[in-house]
Amino acid sequence: MESIALVFASFFLVFALVGLAIGVAAIIAGYKLFEKAGVAGWKILIPVYNAYVLTVEVAKLDVMWFIMLFASILPFFGWIVAMLASINISYSVCRRFTKEKDMQIIGTIFFGIFVFIFGFGKYKYDNGNYSKHGFFSDSSVDNVKSTVANGFSSSNNNGPVHFCKNCGNKVKEGEKFCANCGSEI
Repeated sequence: MESIALVFASFFLVFALVGLAIGVAAIIAGYKLFEKAGVAGWKILIPVYNAYVLTVEVAKLDVMWFIMLFASILPFFGWIVAMLASINISYSVCRRFTKEKDMQIIGTIFFGIFVFIFGFGKYKYDNGNYSKHGFFSDSSVDNVKSTVANGFSSSNNNGPVHFCKNCGNKVKEGEKFCANCGSEI
């Protein structure tokens, strides 16, 4: 009987030590990932704040994606919203570190592993202009936001909002060139 207890205790000790080693390595990888993105690495150590920093400062997404993570407290619909937000944040971080579409998709699916790859690997952070809504276009999300803000009434509809595909600047309906960067619309 004592030998069975000793086996279980040994197994638990090994399991705990391996888990601790993986946890410490993940924190170090996150620290390196934050530093590559130009963010203070210590921010990975603060729970919840690290998710905010990953969303807003590393992925450079709108803060609404961080807030959507907390929708998981609502059954079913909230779980879907939170999962969508999590996937979008993961994708947006991956696209900042690699231009290869297949790596972005695989990195989104296996994000926990890719934190190690991006943190310790040869990948460099890209600070370029991307949609502030990840794989959703800025204009589509802003149209939904304005529709919700206006209470779905057609009397307050100012028409769709358009953005420059090059720099992300808002452009007025009918303009042929972006006032910010001069790109053709």
